[in-house]
Amino acid sequence: MILISGGTAGIGLACAQAYAKSGAQVAFIGLDQASVAATGELLGTPHLGICADFSQEEDVKAAIDQTVATFGRLDAIHNNAVLRVHPNRCMTPRDRNGPDCSMSM
Repeated sequence: MILISGGTAGIGLACAQAYAKSGAQVAFIGLDQASVAATGELLGTPHLGICADFSQEEDVKAAIDQTVATFGRLDAIHNNAVLRVHPNRCMTPRDRNGPDCSMSM
């Protein structure tokens, strides 16, 4: 049972498909209901689509809770969601892995 953020497009979707093909139950997260629904149709059952914003702590907690409530467990989390930042602005202090704002870009 794996939860994958950014699982409705690109590399994340390819990973979700590979996990499902290997027999894993997949909970996948996307930002909009249309992409979540389309991925749900593609993967079929017993997988779970969740519309959430992984940059929001409350959404992350809710997605984990929904996954555990649905499947009874969570074996792994694959964080594929991307954080988009304007190149001329520093990331906030909450973004611990962000670039050093003193660097010239």
